[in-house]
Amino acid sequence: IVNPAHPRLAELATAKFNWNDGLVSWPVPVFQKADWKHVWILSMCDGIGSIFVACAELPLTCNGLAAELDSNVKLPLQAFAPQVTCIGDCREITVDYIAGLDLSAFDCVMLTEGAPCPDFTPLNTNPQGFNSTRADGRAHLVKHFVETRDALATICSLHDIKFEWFFEEVGTMSAANHAQFDAFMGSKAVLVQSADFGWVHRCRLYWGLDSRLKQI
Repeated sequence: IVNPAHPRLAELATAKFNWNDGLVSWPVPVFQKADWKHVWILSMCDGIGSIFVACAELPLTCNGLAAELDSNVKLPLQAFAPQVTCIGDCREITVDYIAGLDLSAFDCVMLTEGAPCPDFTPLNTNPQGFNSTRADGRAHLVKHFVETRDALATICSLHDIKFEWFFEEVGTMSAANHAQFDAFMGSKAVLVQSADFGWVHRCRLYWGLDSRLKQI
């Protein structure tokens, strides 16, 4: 999502960007479909609520649930999007909780997670990866994400609701951890370098986009 006042907005909307050794089209957002007007988002490890800020620039109504442990970080989202319910630990969202949701009023449901990366970043002098003994270690959170994703997908399938998901992690993790993530997600990661279309160098891996972007 770019600034709607950006002088090159029309050009950027249809531009092609370099992804490693090839050219692929930037995916057309699902929200551009005229019959998808009401979207419900579950954003885990939400941070400042960027997904809700992005959706505010699109022609739709957006509601949902944001899980973020840091109470100070949640403040911008609570001020910007008071219709979004904010909770703390994303692990409070269980399969039973998902089963009790009434999503029938929505055309599209989206699940996102941009998880903390200290277990995987090489900037950490001793990254533990999936062997982390932390209480919120990656293996536990990734398993929780997959369980949540599959529960939401089942509900959406039963009610003919479009379902989208993606999971983000640091792009400089080891090849072994990358392979483990692929196995957990049942999806090949896509490497996104924001410098290709923005003003910062931030290399990230995304799972759930492989049907739209070139796989690595």
